[in-house]
Parts: sequence; C-alpha cells; structure tokens
Amino acid sequence: VAKLLPKLDSLTQVALIDALDQRDDPAAVPEIAALAKNAVAEVQVAALDALGNLGDDKDVSLLIEVAAKGDAGQTAARQALALIHRGTPNQALLKLLSRSKTESQVEIIHALNNRGATEAVPQLLRLATQANEPVGTAVFQALARLVDQPQLNALVQTVGEMPTEFGRASAADALGSACRHIQNRHGTVDLS
Repeated sequence: VAKLLPKLDSLTQVALIDALDQRDDPAAVPEIAALAKNAVAEVQVAALDALGNLGDDKDVSLLIEVAAKGDAGQTAARQALALIHRGTPNQALLKLLSRSKTESQVEIIHALNNRGATEAVPQLLRLATQANEPVGTAVFQALARLVDQPQLNALVQTVGEMPTEFGRASAADALGSACRHIQNRHGTVDLS
C-alpha cells in the first residue's frame, strides 16, 4: 500500500500517510520519508508527523535537515524529533552534532533538550566554550535543563572558561537555571 504513495494526488497522500501511521507499521517508512521533503506542505507535514511515530534513528538526519531549513515543515520535524523512539535516536543526534553546520547544530541541540537527553551533557559542555553565538545560546538552554547534580561542578567550571562576556553571561544564566531545576528535583543543591 505504501508503494502507491508517489502515484497519488496530495489529498490522498495525506489520508494514506495518516492510515499507515495509525497501523503503526514501520515498513512504510521509506515511502513516507521520501515525501518528507515534499513541496506540498500538507503532504510534508503528514509525512513528518508519521516519522515521529514510525521512524527510527536512521531518520534523524532527514528530520534535522528539514527542521534546519525553517520552512513549513520545521514545526512538524521538531515534533517528530522529540517523539521518535525506535532505535537509538539520542545517539544518532549526538553523532551528528559535531559534524553539522550551525543551523543543524542548533536543531540537534533543541532536539536533545526536548528529549531530555541527559547523556548529551558531556558533549554539550565541551561544545559550549567553542560554539558561536546561536549554537552557544542553544547549548546553554539545554544545559540549564539537562545538567543534574553530578555535572554541576563542570558547568561552574565552564562559566569561568568562556572566552567572551556574552558567553560568561549565558553560562551563568544556565548555571542559575540548572540550580533551580536541581533544587526542584532533589530538594537541595550541592556545590561542593
């Protein structure tokens, strides 16, 4: 049934994508993924929504590419990145992080943050001192949410290592937010 997708008009494509998504069968992913860059916005959004449920870690790079474009599919791609659960999507995102361009790095960091990917903290801390402003802003937003007690001292150290005043201010804001989150989760913050 999925092989019919390229031959159908856009309205029927959307309906068929939704039906395939409801079947919860990942066998349809290749045909659906081929439509994720579709010029017809409704088809693209339906395909991206379905990939959030049916896709796996191999679809992460496509979703990042669409999200980084910033067109009509950006919101759906971001939502799919937050929802995708088959395979190891967090590891796929981390592999893409260091070799991506700025726009993609920002989207990867947002996805890791939205997914609550605490395993990303060490890589984000390393990236923080080297990142340009858009990436650095995304890094510190993520660190503010993802850092827990064991990584708090590393974030304190990062504040002092930032090469610019803007970076130090962003890192300090992230540290303050992280402390509030840790306080809410554990009832106390240990800075020893």
